[in-house]
Amino acid sequence: MLNKKKGTIEWEFPLTMAQKGRGTDPILNDGKVIFGDDAGEIRAIDSKNKKTIWSFKAISAITGAPAVYKNELIVASKLGLLNRLDLFTGQQKGVVTYDGLTGSPSIFQDCLLATDGRGIIWVSDLISGKKIWARRLDEQLSTIPVTNGESVFINSIGFGVFGLDFENGKDLWRTETSVMLSNPILMKGVLIVNLMPGKLLALDVKTGVILDSFNHEGLS
Repeated sequence: MLNKKKGTIEWEFPLTMAQKGRGTDPILNDGKVIFGDDAGEIRAIDSKNKKTIWSFKAISAITGAPAVYKNELIVASKLGLLNRLDLFTGQQKGVVTYDGLTGSPSIFQDCLLATDGRGIIWVSDLISGKKIWARRLDEQLSTIPVTNGESVFINSIGFGVFGLDFENGKDLWRTETSVMLSNPILMKGVLIVNLMPGKLLALDVKTGVILDSFNHEGLS
């Protein structure tokens, strides 16, 4: 945990040997740092004193950062499992199977946005569990999908950045780029993407037109 003003280390949380594989990005929610690991454990710890608030053991490795939906935590794990946990206690409230589910899910209102290892992106209803739409883009999707409620944005290694219609998944635009180093960020009608080998692009969210660029070294 880093001090947000100084950038200094406030504390570290030791992992067991079983947990020292590929862990997920942590999220911060209401004073809790929440993360998962290859051992299948999801843990919430106090951001001030690193004490464990709760933990949950899934039946397979956690594949992406958790997402918050109302009073639930949505966590993807191997075998295509989507775990729904109580945000405050870690108790499992349900589990849904989505064939091929990988990576970190995104949440917008009552919708789940997710991808699988076959290059398919989809949107499903979190209330009914049913898919609203799904489509294949490319075998190697390199980021999680993000949305502003009108469009869905995602990067593929083979084709660049896609802008898709949130309602039906149809193409709105496509901008050829190199591979993203990190997930895109939405900011006031602009999509910020960080690309290899060291370039930031600002894209118009409605057209995909490049508005500005910035070369950098070592930023990731």
